[in-house]
Amino acid sequence: MILENQDFQHWGAVEQKMKRELREEGEKYLWTVAKTANDYNGTIPSLYFAEGTGGEAVIKTIEGDEHVIQLILGNRAGAGPGPLVSYCLGKGLENMRVPLVVVPSHIKEIS
Repeated sequence: MILENQDFQHWGAVEQKMKRELREEGEKYLWTVAKTANDYNGTIPSLYFAEGTGGEAVIKTIEGDEHVIQLILGNRAGAGPGPLVSYCLGKGLENMRVPLVVVPSHIKEIS
């Protein structure tokens, strides 16, 4: 989960409250996703939170954990690749130390 940096420097208390609320929402979402993964294969995935700009935060997170062995991204339907997929396939690919897998939106389940 990536929490994008906001520009509320003169509103410090408001910024901290917003970050806390965003993180709580993100944690709830990620635990829902983790439960789904557990239901499918009996494992709990590692969950990461990073602050910064989308693709750069992902690359930094991968660099900081030697146990990350691949990055799997889902492509959104209809509108082409989103900003994270675009970054990772473009500028971020040079800095990627793990294989990148992009799952097309029309693939629902792999047998």
